[in-house]
Amino acid sequence: MKKTLSILLLLGVYQAHSQRTVTPQYLYWIHYQNQLVLSPKYYWVNEIENRRFFNPDVENQLIAHSHFHYKPGK
Repeated sequence: MKKTLSILLLLGVYQAHSQRTVTPQYLYWIHYQNQLVLSPKYYWVNEIENRRFFNPDVENQLIAHSHFHYKPGK
């Protein structure tokens, strides 16, 4: 009885998992990168990325990065 119940439960979980619907999402990304050279050894990089949906035109994510780099040995 236990074995049959386990098999039925596993089949139920499999059926519930396989009936998901997938909704396509259409996005476009806008990326901007700026590099400021402070000296031969130091430079600063800024990046902004905006991810938006096509229809309706709504913002999905806004990501900003800032990196300060040092080149040793120059």
